[in-house]
Amino acid sequence: MTSDGVIVPAKNGTSNVTKTYPLTTPCAASSQKVMGTIEGNFSRFGNYSWGPFSVTFRPPPVLTAGSTIPITVSTFGFAQNMSVNVQSMSSQSMSFATNPGGHLFYPGSITFASSTASQGSINFNISLTGTFNGATNAAKYYAGGALFENAQWNHFLAQVTGLCKAGS
Repeated sequence: MTSDGVIVPAKNGTSNVTKTYPLTTPCAASSQKVMGTIEGNFSRFGNYSWGPFSVTFRPPPVLTAGSTIPITVSTFGFAQNMSVNVQSMSSQSMSFATNPGGHLFYPGSITFASSTASQGSINFNISLTGTFNGATNAAKYYAGGALFENAQWNHFLAQVTGLCKAGS
């Protein structure tokens, strides 16, 4: 698995996508503090714009397991609404499940995990898996969605690095 993604034919003739975005970085905060900060202000880490693409997460004020996070993805000014449900949250990880009705991948999951790498460093990982939600979404993915997704999750990792440098 690479950040470029691995496309694997599924049994039903669609394609599965599996991607990981790993980061090991010096960190002035504990891995638990990093995860807590992300859970407490997910939009700060997830919202991103890149050229004609943008993604906006609108989590509830208090994020808990079972929460729904509405998401708007804009491409060349056309907005597409979708959402994920928070499946689990802990001091080390948070997992989302995609919802039908617009998400590029359905069914799909996204997991964010933080752990101690060594004294003064953390490992942070974003992993996602999913099946294209129809041929149109597969076409969108190959026509630029994959590049935007890579840029967005790499931006997320840059926000984690910034948090680590600041220590809070």
